[in-house]
Amino acid sequence: MMIHRRLLALTTGVHGWLASLIIPGLLITATFVGQGALTVHIIGLIFAGESWQATALPMLAILAPVIIRTALRWFEGIGAKMMAAAIKERLRTRLYAQARRLIERTTRCRTIIARGDRFAAEVG
Repeated sequence: MMIHRRLLALTTGVHGWLASLIIPGLLITATFVGQGALTVHIIGLIFAGESWQATALPMLAILAPVIIRTALRWFEGIGAKMMAAAIKERLRTRLYAQARRLIERTTRCRTIIARGDRFAAEVG
């Protein structure tokens, strides 16, 4: 995935929030691996001819990675919203500053044009 440098430059003040998205993402991947390992273990118990009582505890243990993954997704969502809000604020600040500069320049040009017309009428 290619990330444009200008977009990456917007994240200079929010690297902490960026880490709060990467770390849960890695931990979520680990929960998938754990859930897969438990599933393989349960299937092995079933093919070995174990009773359903022997497979009940590992089947309940599959819920642990699901619950952990849900909590990590929640935390990841909060981090994403906070990072997006910080970047939006930075973009708005830059946009308003640029708009202010353009308005000042336009107002200055209009003033010069108006004065020039008036002065040209007085002199002429």
